[in-house]
Amino acid sequence: MAVFGAQVVVSLIFLSFLQKLCPIYSLGRWLLTRQGLVRYLHPTDDELKALSGNGQRSANGKKSRKTVNKGVQQNSTESFQVSRSVELHLSHAPLTPFDILPLRFYSEFIWVMDFTLTTAFVVTLTYIHEHFLSPHTNEYGLSSLWCFLLMLFSLKPLINIVFSYKISQNSGEVVLCCIFGFFFLISAMIVLIIDDKTLEFHLVSAHDSFTESANQFLSKRELSVIGDGSLVTFRMVLAFISALVGALLTFPGVRVAKCHLDSLLIARDRPLLQMIMYADLLFPVFILSLWVPPISRTPLLGKVIPGTAVEISDSLFDLFRDVTIVSFIIVRMVLLRHRLQAYLNTACTKLEAIRKEAGKIYNTEIQGIVTQVFYYLCVVAVQLICPLTLIAATLLMNRSFTSANVAASPPAAAANVTDADSESLVNSVRANIQEFSLSLSELRSVFSSNLLQSVTSYFIWFFMYAWTVTTYFGIFYHTYLVRA
Repeated sequence: MAVFGAQVVVSLIFLSFLQKLCPIYSLGRWLLTRQGLVRYLHPTDDELKALSGNGQRSANGKKSRKTVNKGVQQNSTESFQVSRSVELHLSHAPLTPFDILPLRFYSEFIWVMDFTLTTAFVVTLTYIHEHFLSPHTNEYGLSSLWCFLLMLFSLKPLINIVFSYKISQNSGEVVLCCIFGFFFLISAMIVLIIDDKTLEFHLVSAHDSFTESANQFLSKRELSVIGDGSLVTFRMVLAFISALVGALLTFPGVRVAKCHLDSLLIARDRPLLQMIMYADLLFPVFILSLWVPPISRTPLLGKVIPGTAVEISDSLFDLFRDVTIVSFIIVRMVLLRHRLQAYLNTACTKLEAIRKEAGKIYNTEIQGIVTQVFYYLCVVAVQLICPLTLIAATLLMNRSFTSANVAASPPAAAANVTDADSESLVNSVRANIQEFSLSLSELRSVFSSNLLQSVTSYFIWFFMYAWTVTTYFGIFYHTYLVRA
């Protein structure tokens, strides 16, 4: 039996698609340029001069100078001052593929979206192959590897954003990430010691099964067994991973909050869209409650679905929970266009704030404010998308461990290789392959499906929890602290 079988073929085919077709047909490029997004163009020097009369020259009187605005260095052929109260009406233009090429984090956003779509196809075809075409195979799932890579690719842009704050010496953002990282470390430690009757992760039973299988594996090789303190180590590792990811989700949560408040201004005359936005804001709380058995699983088990004769079981409830998470991801993707447009509209909002101030301002500063909003469009898109792809990858990995037939098969008998056979190259290779398959089977019995399913279930809950907490903090911050 092949170790991976047809899954290698499927993976290679979609790797070719990812390399050849995605530069031409890209989901990320379609989301940015085919959804009706418009960007605002900065006013030219002639327009500013016409609005302010003749304008005023800068103090040094030079026509060529270099102006630095918020860390963005711009070359201007002429610098002059205009009144801050001047009425500017920005023109707008639809986004084109050529406009978004120089944007920061453009390549990261495109790669994450294209890899997410490819992973979804690979997981779907693997599921069909395992359950319909070859339901009795005992192959190793490569779809889990795709999901794990998607998790890493989703975290990489968020890590780069945090490091960009450190490089630019924005100490406030770095300190905020550290504070939330410490907060989520404490939260994870508290969550991990809660009984399964309150939060059903089943980590303790999964760890006990892992310890038993690992001790059997180590005893066969005359190695030291795992002690009783491994449960504490197991929980500490999960807590530190949770704290790290929670710190990375700080600014994506604050960004969702800011875009949510700006989107409500756009949807002022659209009550249905406003209702969807408020429901999207409360949706994560409902999802988090599905891991609390006293208010979710226990009251529903054994009940019959109205209008059908189907009785709610544990597997059906788990399926309902997964479908709920998928619905949440779909709603967030539907609202992505509105939130990105709300961010682009902040160019007008910033100019309106300047009009309320007294004094004069350089023309390059006005142009830099408008240009900077568009320049960071893909940064905002990454902050809105990467948490979704992270949760989706963890959910797909959890489903692959739940639905796949990962029950460890009895270890195959070792090859009876005699001295005469050992002299033959073919028999030697055959014995090595069989030994390798035997080792993989034993390792799979150690890292059982119960352990991996429990760990991924915990991470789904905690990622959703961290993103929700930071989102609500962002709403409080932008509603009360900023306006105050």
